[in-house]
Amino acid sequence: MDTLKDVLNVAIDPRDPKHLMLSSWWNGVIEVRNGKIINVYTQENTNNTIIPHPYCYRIAKVEYDESANLLIANSMVQDGFCYLTYDNTWGKFETYSAIGLNEIMGMELDKFYHYKFLWTANNKILVLDNNGNKVLLDPNNGSYDKTTKVNCITQDMDGEMWIGTDKGIKVAYNIADIFETSDGLTSKTECQNIIYQENGIAQYLLNFENITCIMIDGGNRKWVGTERNGIYVLSASGNEQLFHFTAENSPLISNRIICMAQNGKTGEVFIGTDRGIVSYKAESTKGAEEAGKLTVYPNPLRPHHSGTIAIKGFVADSDVRITDVAGKTVAHLKSIGGQAVWDGRNFNGEEVASGVYLIFSSAEEGSRTACGKVLIIR
Repeated sequence: MDTLKDVLNVAIDPRDPKHLMLSSWWNGVIEVRNGKIINVYTQENTNNTIIPHPYCYRIAKVEYDESANLLIANSMVQDGFCYLTYDNTWGKFETYSAIGLNEIMGMELDKFYHYKFLWTANNKILVLDNNGNKVLLDPNNGSYDKTTKVNCITQDMDGEMWIGTDKGIKVAYNIADIFETSDGLTSKTECQNIIYQENGIAQYLLNFENITCIMIDGGNRKWVGTERNGIYVLSASGNEQLFHFTAENSPLISNRIICMAQNGKTGEVFIGTDRGIVSYKAESTKGAEEAGKLTVYPNPLRPHHSGTIAIKGFVADSDVRITDVAGKTVAHLKSIGGQAVWDGRNFNGEEVASGVYLIFSSAEEGSRTACGKVLIIR
């Protein structure tokens, strides 16, 4: 293990959570099973699929798709997109004609049309389909605030591609026709600035920030990491700032954010910084596929508890009503993803009395319902 270095990311095999693939900016692709390294994939054992840049391998990212094919972004070579199919067949697509030998910085997989987005150090975004057809997406096409570097791309739950740049955020709202071009190579799809109003003045969203990473939580909210100003949490549309966490106003240990990820079941957000990792218990969780029994914590709610009540297990964005045993509604909520948070108060802002409270939810015009209850002791 001492000879393996510069691991950039880890991909978990959807068929076996103990089977991992690691991208190395030196050694190639590293395979781990049950905590032990079992293979290192290079030019020699991949049928010349993974080719090194003159003196070392530059694997920017590895990721499994929904069919358990391993997809590989290999930087600064002729064939920058490689793959290992679920049945262990190696293959690759040529990328030189679109991006040359430019340094590939990352890769994002589209879950709607199965496109692959690779971005380079010189502000290019290469999009590939499953047949190796390719097109360039210009991050400045359709935007008024021009940028010189793409740092990250993340797809949200609506299929929109959120692009983090050196001057804020761009969004490709519709990628269905991304392969339509005017010159045979450059897509007509626009990457637009988000414009919001502040004190009556129109501004571009976070255009003074160098965006390092974007994470989509269970409620489709955007967590935006920056190089020097902590984390902005935005509404699903990006038009509203919900939180701004910094080292000065929160337990965040540094304002330089490297990466973020969320545990979809618990809602906990893990934040990687240049000084270590911290976590934050967010309000959102991943929505359940089917409604059923709800989980409530704490339950019972005992005297002197100063926090909120977390209710999990909803279908995403459910309508939630809380009633007393007589059927009187005391609170009306909307789940953020698969979780709703109640402060234990009624519509007048008063703490509800001791007793059992019933929780009802519905989604998709009432077609999918869930129920639960909580005991409150004052």
